[in-house]
Amino acid sequence: MNYSKKKIGLLVLALLLLSTVVAVVLTIQTKPSIPSSEKKIHTGYASWPYHDLESATADAETIVCGKVISKGETKSHEIARSAASGRVFLEYYREVEVEVTQMVKGDQTAKTITYLEPGGETEDTIYMTSGVEPIIEGETYLFFLNEHGAFLSPATLMEVEDGTISPVPDMLPENELQVLSDEPVTVSLDDYLALVDALLA
Repeated sequence: MNYSKKKIGLLVLALLLLSTVVAVVLTIQTKPSIPSSEKKIHTGYASWPYHDLESATADAETIVCGKVISKGETKSHEIARSAASGRVFLEYYREVEVEVTQMVKGDQTAKTITYLEPGGETEDTIYMTSGVEPIIEGETYLFFLNEHGAFLSPATLMEVEDGTISPVPDMLPENELQVLSDEPVTVSLDDYLALVDALLA
């Protein structure tokens, strides 16, 4: 009789534990997730040093053409703290893995590089930087990066489309400046990189 009571007690305990686990799992699975379209959008503003093609070529730690493989989780680091209120100001970014297709300046043995993309997305907020378009997985870009893996300025990040790029006027070769208009100027990537090589020589 005592054996049966003990057995029933263990069975009841096991059922209680099982129901608790099921309740926790259901709570996790049914936790509402905010769709991106409903998240708050926080736009930050920044200023970058002026760069033309010559200064960007000289100042960049790495100049590389590469295909975006993947983007990591959004991270943040403290950039300032208010002495009066103690409020912490954070900068959000993502580590982006880029497959090297052509290393112009930098580690010639590198197969991939890590680009630090400004902005990101958390559970309830999308962080953006004014004037900076997020790069797209699977697409190819030309990067002029500093020692940390961030661009020198938004002008030093260019998408490659069908073997061409469309630099902003400041990053155009001098012989293209005469064609300034509202329409973007398209330049052959190979010709552009040849100019960069000449500047590095």
